[in-house]
Amino acid sequence: GINAEYGKQWYQRRVREAVVSTQSTGSFNTLQHYYILNLIENDYLVTGIYPSSSSFNNASTVKVTTQNSKLLLNQASSIHITLNNLADTDVDFNCTASSSEILKMDKNLVSVPKGDTSATIKVTAGNRGGTIYITTSLIKPRIDNFNIPDLDMCVIHSKAVDTTVDVLGWLAFASWSISFYPQVYKNWKRKSVVGLSFDFLAYNMLGWICYSAFNFSLLWLM
Repeated sequence: GINAEYGKQWYQRRVREAVVSTQSTGSFNTLQHYYILNLIENDYLVTGIYPSSSSFNNASTVKVTTQNSKLLLNQASSIHITLNNLADTDVDFNCTASSSEILKMDKNLVSVPKGDTSATIKVTAGNRGGTIYITTSLIKPRIDNFNIPDLDMCVIHSKAVDTTVDVLGWLAFASWSISFYPQVYKNWKRKSVVGLSFDFLAYNMLGWICYSAFNFSLLWLM
């Protein structure tokens, strides 16, 4: 009767408050869940007054990519933020570069609209070279500990110089590696290690250990 109708209206009001709270916080609390469950059990549900669970959650993934990881001075490009599924609400991100002088972005706040899977940020290389890191963070909806991998980009002065540096680097690596094999072949051929410096082997091994520790620290500690 009257009490049942009053209870129905009261619970519906609580759900409307839950909807407003969800829009600002991104989640229902325990008490709000209780109100909704009571509405279901008592057949009080009214279509459209509360949202379904969001398809964008902790299980979602976000990719930040670019077609050109190396840009020439003053060259324009774009960064793409892509979701693994359609968003049922606007998903907002904050995207920042480690140096605004090396890479200029047309905007830092970007939104993937409801019903879409991607958004684009236009970027332009500055007037000096260097390596930069693009950091992207989720603003809305709020999800704790949501991880988005960083994107590395590089601004170079000349493609010819960059290619030459790569070629020289690989040639140095190949030459240095091959330089050890003639001595190994000679020892095998003579069946003797006479003339081989064991101090050289010890210092070379020590150098490799230090070099490996240095690279591991760069990869994992910095």
